[in-house]
Amino acid sequence: MKKFPIALILAIAVAGFACGNSAGPGSEAAPGAPAASTGQPAPAAPAAETAQAPAVDRGPVKARVNGVPIYVTDYDMALQNFMQSNGLGADAPDDKKKEAEKSVIDGLIGSELLFQKAQSIPIEIPQADLDQAVSQTRQGMGEAELKVELEKRRMTEKDLERLIRQNMTIQKMIQDTIVGTTVVSDDEMKKFYSEHLPEMKEPEFVDASHILVRSAAGDPADKKLAARAKIDAALKRVKGGEDFATVAKEISEDSSAQQGGVLGAVHRGQTAPAFEEAAFKLEPGQISDVVETDFGYHIIKVTGKHPAGTSPFERAKERIGEFLKHQKSQQAIEKVVDSLRTTAKIEIL
Repeated sequence: MKKFPIALILAIAVAGFACGNSAGPGSEAAPGAPAASTGQPAPAAPAAETAQAPAVDRGPVKARVNGVPIYVTDYDMALQNFMQSNGLGADAPDDKKKEAEKSVIDGLIGSELLFQKAQSIPIEIPQADLDQAVSQTRQGMGEAELKVELEKRRMTEKDLERLIRQNMTIQKMIQDTIVGTTVVSDDEMKKFYSEHLPEMKEPEFVDASHILVRSAAGDPADKKLAARAKIDAALKRVKGGEDFATVAKEISEDSSAQQGGVLGAVHRGQTAPAFEEAAFKLEPGQISDVVETDFGYHIIKVTGKHPAGTSPFERAKERIGEFLKHQKSQQAIEKVVDSLRTTAKIEIL
């Protein structure tokens, strides 16, 4: 079962609400994850209600932290998300259910303890930032869905705003006092690399850039002809010696245009078959002819080619550093919460 790290619990004000401006310190990865996919973290759970009384009666209380309630409706939603993220259904073994229940309530209690500490510092959230987060929540859900969700949670919009402020406050405190001050040394990264060398395998890949002119199968003939003429003109320019990145910034209709068309590492199976076939045939420095995919017309430039093998330390270093920094930050957060629990009055009802 995945651990339910407090850092993730803080990521969204209430599970199910698309709270903007809410990225937490990062996801928790399995050992060796820097060399491969870290997977999906458990969905964030709701933080507990703030010390300020809710605008409406939110129903039964699951726990109290120094007198501040954690509501059953928030706990139930967090537990549901946690169970789903761990592949636990209604038929899950009782011991797994109990483990999930403990993980969730401990996380919610930890969230409230951190908020109370943040208030004592105090940590302030600018009103403009809060307004933006609330606006992003409304836009992300839509008015109708937001109304239904608020009614289901026995919440008003003021309650939602209060919860978003609470989570932003905790996140800022964690960033300012823990994540922002956590340092990972080169020696620590090298030690991790040497101890996890078998997990540092990587498949064959190329470093690629492209220029894209979009064209869909259903486009009218004249539109497709115009797109083809545009990419042909771009191909003539780059084959004639013009800087690829400059032409990409001017012509490309892909989000990578601002970076001069740079896509970075492209692995087999990651892109459209025609794009992949053309890219892996190129040698570093070579530029393809026009390649057509479902996205439109591409010109591809390969700047590096890497056979399958063990990722060198310098290439794995950044990912290892991020992983170790998150690991250290998570441990530091847990120590803070453990310390706060020793003097807190906690009631689980």
